Amino acid sequence: MPPLVLLLFISLTWAALFAVNLSSPSDLIGKDQQRPAAYVLDVLRNGNWICQRDVSGAVTSKPPLYTWLAALVTLPFGRISRFTLYLPSALSVLGVSWLLTALGSMYYGRMAGFLAAVMYLLSSTSLRQLCLARTDPLFSLTVFAAAWFAYTAWVEGKGWTRFWLMSAAAVLTKGPLGVVIALGGLWAIVWEKYDRKPFPPLRGSHLTGILLFFCITGGWFLLAYAEMGRALIDRLIGTELVGHALVGGKQRLPPGHALFTPPLYFLARFAPWSIVACFGFWRIVKRPSADDTIRRFERFWFCFFFFGLLIFSVSPHQRPDHLFPLLPAAALIAGPEVSKALRHYPAKRILYGTAMLVLVSLLFAFIYLHVVRGHSDPVQRTRWTQELAHVIRREVGSEFPLIHIDSPYALQFELNTMKPVIPPEQAAPLLKSDYAAFLVVRATETVEALRCMAGPTLYEVLRRPDTDPPYLRIISNHPRLEYTRRMATFAGPVLIRMDRADLQESPNNNLLFRAKQPCGKVILSNVADSPCPLRVRISNTQPEIVKNGTLAPGETWELDFGSEISAARDIDCGRTLHKDDSLHSERCRMLE
Repeated sequence: MPPLVLLLFISLTWAALFAVNLSSPSDLIGKDQQRPAAYVLDVLRNGNWICQRDVSGAVTSKPPLYTWLAALVTLPFGRISRFTLYLPSALSVLGVSWLLTALGSMYYGRMAGFLAAVMYLLSSTSLRQLCLARTDPLFSLTVFAAAWFAYTAWVEGKGWTRFWLMSAAAVLTKGPLGVVIALGGLWAIVWEKYDRKPFPPLRGSHLTGILLFFCITGGWFLLAYAEMGRALIDRLIGTELVGHALVGGKQRLPPGHALFTPPLYFLARFAPWSIVACFGFWRIVKRPSADDTIRRFERFWFCFFFFGLLIFSVSPHQRPDHLFPLLPAAALIAGPEVSKALRHYPAKRILYGTAMLVLVSLLFAFIYLHVVRGHSDPVQRTRWTQELAHVIRREVGSEFPLIHIDSPYALQFELNTMKPVIPPEQAAPLLKSDYAAFLVVRATETVEALRCMAGPTLYEVLRRPDTDPPYLRIISNHPRLEYTRRMATFAGPVLIRMDRADLQESPNNNLLFRAKQPCGKVILSNVADSPCPLRVRISNTQPEIVKNGTLAPGETWELDFGSEISAARDIDCGRTLHKDDSLHSERCRMLE
């Protein structure tokens, strides 16, 4: 069978699975996907390419390679979508499948490589990875590729530069654990020595590769530290690396407390191919190949898999997704076993049978993703969030000055915004002012707390679902969801009060306002304990107002534009005035 035909089959299978997954109801609220989505929007909306923050202001929990790729994919489209968010993960699955095809074909024959890639694609883990806004799929690709480069450097002795470059990509995806796992296959050297088999010694220069590795990873870390300071170390090293890897996060679990959980994850999540892989592992131990090349290759991936499995089993922080980097090795071992079982069948017959298996798998994937999973809590909550976002876009537009209290980030993802969440006690005084404030609230307790702080005169202007209890609601001191003459919102620590002006953009404290009428004002107050650099511009005025400076804690800027007399001469609002604007309009007419 020509290799291009096999690669085309693999690619079409991947595309079909991706399409089925992408067309299914979104579950962005589940699987801890909201923070990675927020990091991508922080790049696109605020220009924070080096180091990102989420809506709570916390520093990114992972290095930025996945974030960069998702942002770069989004740029040509103008705004983020499920397609651009998930494409880096989906392409990572495709890359692993192609690499499985190539490696299997190289050592076992084309059919073995082809079947290894098919088994990898037609597993529940790959179906999960195709539309997953997390670093795990990209981490799988980079670790698998780095391990392959480590193997070739060992057996060929041609230098380790490729390994260290790919390891740098793995580190920039999820951290230094990728280098440790990728090198795990080299325990095969000890196995070969113990078995008294001929094996090539470790040779080749590491100098160039290590220099590039530290220039890439260390360069990013130094730039990020220059931006974030101690908070970066506390988050990436303290919370993520030490906290999760050694003490199990907040639960403070001891290492090895659930030693057999990862093997059970593998058997269940990679079934039925995990059973075939286990048979292949057993054969490698009991009946190693007489061919030196094949034996070293198999023992390398055996050691790679079980060394990684041991690491994840001992670690106190355990999730099924952690095993993703090990599954390509399992598929690579399982492929030849199935190929041997089918060796008496013609290649075309195997291809036709595989096509039928793919069609059945697509049918089951469609039923599961579109029907069964459609009733799960993450999908339901994401759907309600999408419905709320749709109404907001239709009624007032995505840039409407909402104040997010405890709303899920999935709402801002749908609106293509990146606004920090505000504590209820900070937003409550606005509800007692004569400026309209619209707060997005999720928890009923938060609504009651706001009612206690702001008084009983609150309006619920929008909710989803319509039944009780609602998952999301917008509450306000104004009875309708609409633009008013006076509105209030926040841009990070800056309280913004607008009179006859709209906030158009607010990336990184660069505030752009548009005057709705020839006269009005914008009031900016720093409610934080630290100074806030600001660049403010008010357009649609003559002349245009620009102010740069640092807003000290507790300080207020009051920017007036136009005047009542100039407004009387030049009034041309260009839009229907709300009821709150009628008094000003009448004053302008009287002055004229």
